[in-house]
Amino acid sequence: MFARRASLTDSAVQASLYRDGGRNNAARRAPIDYAHVHDELHKSTATMQLLWAECQEAVGAQGDGLSRFCELYGTWRGRLRPSMR
Repeated sequence: MFARRASLTDSAVQASLYRDGGRNNAARRAPIDYAHVHDELHKSTATMQLLWAECQEAVGAQGDGLSRFCELYGTWRGRLRPSMR
């Protein structure tokens, strides 16, 4: 078993470890609709954690963590005109 693995080249090992070729998976995910998140936050039952969990289900388990989700939402919200906040 070890002799067979030893005969693999470096590129073959990397190809088996990194099947996506080292590309960033985040670029291929569907973008999050922060306008929808913003509207949902105005409801009394909505929290950032619940909305994050909803987005996680939509994009699968490969989504960002809760803190990154909050950071991205804050950046998006900062771009709104003051009258829209």
